[in-house]
Amino acid sequence: MKRTILRIFAPLACLGVLLAGCGGPGEEESSSQASAPVGEASSQQDAEPLTAEEYIAAVGEELSVLTGQLQPRLSQVGEMTEEELQAFAGEIQAGFQRIADLVPPETMEAAHELIRAGCENMVEYYETVAQLLADPEALAQREEELSALLEEANSLIAQGAQELSRLAAEHLGL
Repeated sequence: MKRTILRIFAPLACLGVLLAGCGGPGEEESSSQASAPVGEASSQQDAEPLTAEEYIAAVGEELSVLTGQLQPRLSQVGEMTEEELQAFAGEIQAGFQRIADLVPPETMEAAHELIRAGCENMVEYYETVAQLLADPEALAQREEELSALLEEANSLIAQGAQELSRLAAEHLGL
């Protein structure tokens, strides 16, 4: 069971690649920026798009929260109770949702759509995992489905990050 739990939460470890590609804050900045989400659109359907600089910074900040605060806790998941695992999965979901909810500038909409779709897949993945933690047998039965969802999420996020990096270099000289 411990091995399954570790494998389930491992996708968070791949976020460093996306963070590096988005020109986000460095490690020394991540802990100071972990408070309120930046540029979040979930509270306002008609939120104004962020500027390119704001959008790239917001993606970087949210990824810093995920990688800087949550990723170090991955080594502890084998010792977490079911309730702690569900809370941890909820924190991860919330981080991905904040990224999906960002409102990009028009020039970055295509990249954001890929990132958004990947983040929404990650939200679905961790939501499903949280629901199935109490039933390891059901979790094992859905492993193939969950693996496919993760593969698609990682692919979409990587494609979006690559496009976002290209746009950042083109428009902002990053």
